[in-house]
Amino acid sequence: MEDEQTKKEEEYSSYINAHIANVKLVWKVIQDQLVGEFWLDDFVWHEIDSLIKHHDESKFSLEEFDAYRQYFYPIDNATKNERFFSRGWLHHIHNNSHHWEYWIIPGAKDSVLEMDFTSIFEMLCDWCAMSVKFLNKPSEWYNENKSKMLLHDAVAAVIDRWLPLFDEAYSRIIPQKVTNNG
Repeated sequence: MEDEQTKKEEEYSSYINAHIANVKLVWKVIQDQLVGEFWLDDFVWHEIDSLIKHHDESKFSLEEFDAYRQYFYPIDNATKNERFFSRGWLHHIHNNSHHWEYWIIPGAKDSVLEMDFTSIFEMLCDWCAMSVKFLNKPSEWYNENKSKMLLHDAVAAVIDRWLPLFDEAYSRIIPQKVTNNG
């Protein structure tokens, strides 16, 4: 049983590390596309860069790692513990501002705060990284899922404005990933 648990922990750690590497790859590609953008001053660039460097670190925390691992990488097809996973997910969204759920006002039905621009950009890098994994454009994923999201109107406008850039980044990354089998 311990060997199986170690194996599953390694598989899940590998998944997290691959996702984080994809987020960093998206940011690298996006940076090349942002050369000359007047709004990308040193502060904004460094803020986004810092968020990307620390993207999803909480997935290695005590509150999240085992909850996610047992849900997505169960040992011997064990029953998934929905409550345990939900606690891990809540910890994740409450500690990572790149999730739209982070910005929902507790207890205020259908009320949401406006996300800061750097968190939106990290969220788009995250979506694009998942798109690279699942081979669908970020805009396709967003269009299929936006009806489930509670977004401030200004946030939706920023997403609509910048999503084509992330589709383009996706299109630049996919040939590299397919060629490198990764």
